[in-house]
Amino acid sequence: MPFYCCQSLLVADREAAEDMNCYRNANKDVVPRSNGYRHRIVSKDMAFYCFDILASHLYRLQEPPWPNFPNEEFPLFVTWKIGHDHRLRGCIGTFTAMRLHKGLREYTLSSALKDSRFPPVTKEELGLLYCSVSVLTNFEEKRQLFRLGNWCSWHKDRIL
Repeated sequence: MPFYCCQSLLVADREAAEDMNCYRNANKDVVPRSNGYRHRIVSKDMAFYCFDILASHLYRLQEPPWPNFPNEEFPLFVTWKIGHDHRLRGCIGTFTAMRLHKGLREYTLSSALKDSRFPPVTKEELGLLYCSVSVLTNFEEKRQLFRLGNWCSWHKDRIL
């Protein structure tokens, strides 16, 4: 039985529009072309899929079938926020590229249930959650980390 939440649809649409406007304003271009893709990689179906995975786990239902969106390899993060003020409720992902279907299944549950900063998400919170999926592109090789370290020490910031 699929479980859908309209909040994820609204958040996905709003965040996608904000991201695209920010990109267009900064670069005077259209959709970024990365990893050989000429189309948007993230879709709202990914957020729906994350809700389906979490709901099936919390209600001890059969996991949903594999989704229809592409199953390419990318680093990814799944973020859960809660309430009208969108407080962080969990965020876990990987910088290692993995197939989207498997990665979303794994990191949906990890971010909702195993983020050490928060107690596990409960059934009662499910209707209050917002989900966002981050698929990382334009990934730079390790040698760029040295420059990042210099930038951080120059600005006296730290990487959490």
